[in-house]
Amino acid sequence: MASNILKSSQFRVLQYNVLAKRYARNMEPWFLYDGLKPEGDDARAQAILARHASRTPDGGFAYKGWPSYAEGILTAAEIAAVEARDRRDFPFERRAPRLLDVIARAD
Repeated sequence: MASNILKSSQFRVLQYNVLAKRYARNMEPWFLYDGLKPEGDDARAQAILARHASRTPDGGFAYKGWPSYAEGILTAAEIAAVEARDRRDFPFERRAPRLLDVIARAD
């Protein structure tokens, strides 16, 4: 019976990177859109990643949260631009229609 169902059924397998809520923020060091330039900002990007990962001797984070790990590397204007891009593009309510569009176009 199961083999008959499979013969007459069609399905698609899709992959779409839906970010978990805790990682869907432009203020994460792997994004920082509108703060870092797409080309030529590697040194600043590496410095921010290093600060983000750095720990105190007792194992706590050396730079607790945004924007502490970016301050002094990004300017105040760049930090504001990163936050504005986050409000504009990163809420799930903004991302959900794109996900639904990908699913609809797959059929």
